[in-house]
Amino acid sequence: MSTITLHLNNEEERIFNEFAKYKGEELSYLLKSSLLEKIHQESFQNSIQHYEKRKDEDLVLMSHEDFWKEVER
Repeated sequence: MSTITLHLNNEEERIFNEFAKYKGEELSYLLKSSLLEKIHQESFQNSIQHYEKRKDEDLVLMSHEDFWKEVER
């Protein structure tokens, strides 16, 4: 396991520690979970942007039911 140093000013340290106390969680857990959530959100946003781009490139989208109707023809 590695250790990361995070430079905070006094106000940031106070706010972060008060929030951790309020949530009843370790500050390191809150920082890790917040960063992981941010990564997940950006990944999801990239997926949406990729979909939107592909959708505009004449990609044919259909429901599962319609797909099987086409296959069975």
